[in-house]
Amino acid sequence: MVPTVFAECGSGHARNPGGPVRRHLRRRTPLWLAVLLVIGVGIAVLQAVRWAGDTLGSVQQSDPRRVVSADDATPAVGPPQLPNGLNQPFNVLLIGVDKRAVAEEGVRSDTLIVVHVDPLANWAAMLSIPRDSMVEVPTLGVQKINTAFGYGYANAGALYGEDTTPDAGGGALAAETVEGFLGVPIDYIVQVDFRGFERVVDTLGGITVDVRQPLLDPAYPTEDFGVERIYIPAGLQQMDGATALRYARSRHSTSDFDRSRRQQQVLRAILQEVRERGVLQQASLLPGLARDFEQSVATTLPINDLDTLRGLADLASRLDTERIMQLSITPNDVAVVAENGSDIYWEPSDVAALVERFLAGPP
Repeated sequence: MVPTVFAECGSGHARNPGGPVRRHLRRRTPLWLAVLLVIGVGIAVLQAVRWAGDTLGSVQQSDPRRVVSADDATPAVGPPQLPNGLNQPFNVLLIGVDKRAVAEEGVRSDTLIVVHVDPLANWAAMLSIPRDSMVEVPTLGVQKINTAFGYGYANAGALYGEDTTPDAGGGALAAETVEGFLGVPIDYIVQVDFRGFERVVDTLGGITVDVRQPLLDPAYPTEDFGVERIYIPAGLQQMDGATALRYARSRHSTSDFDRSRRQQQVLRAILQEVRERGVLQQASLLPGLARDFEQSVATTLPINDLDTLRGLADLASRLDTERIMQLSITPNDVAVVAENGSDIYWEPSDVAALVERFLAGPP
């Protein structure tokens, strides 16, 4: 383009001095500004991604159940390419952790959801496990399933080695317990505490949830060990982090099984918000999300690798929320063998049948 300008200047200089030059500069200046703007935005996005990657490195924790070797980072085969083994179906255990400020209260898993993801077929399935389910916990025998995380947290060094952190120990024992109960491997673990959940939703600007029926809880537990009355009306609701957490955790006016459904509904709403807004491609939001994760999330996913972050972002953008199955272990699908107070014993053959549906995916 520069030689053309000079040629026009040379041919028209005597008849109209400076005229063509001014016209061409007026046409070309916005183009140069646009190029500079694109370069600037590109640098900002790259810096944000790198910053987020460095920050999220502190979120990643080792999995004491296994020793990760270089052989695990095998190249992806076939499109779309996802790094570090994420190019094939995998299972993630989501653990909602209840960490009280008072040490005597201990640490426990409030929510257990297994997510099966098929990145090539672009579908996923969620399976919630009621926290009062009686299962075989390694080293402890038959206990409530939410006992596993707390025991692993408190005895991480004794169970997995002195260098194991409490969070890693809790996640590992919970994963081992779920693997034994469902008969499926848990490839990765993600832990998030309540404050972290609120922060993520708020950073996204809130989520939209279709509340099927009014939710009234006269005794929702507060952080200071009191209770408060909450009410969420039916219909489409724009929820901030605190409201979304109340909606997902409330159980006094409904069953624990309905609570599992609401938790999965909130997770779908978060994914929908991420996809619709293209959040993972927005440089301005990445640092905030990274800070949220750093403060309240721990995972064995290899998210300190930028290729993994890009792969997960691509997967999130392609995953259709209409192809996410929501399943729960409830008396509707699994027979109750026995109940002892709040303890529930499930029929193993029915659990196996539900797991088979879970792994088969949407019709």
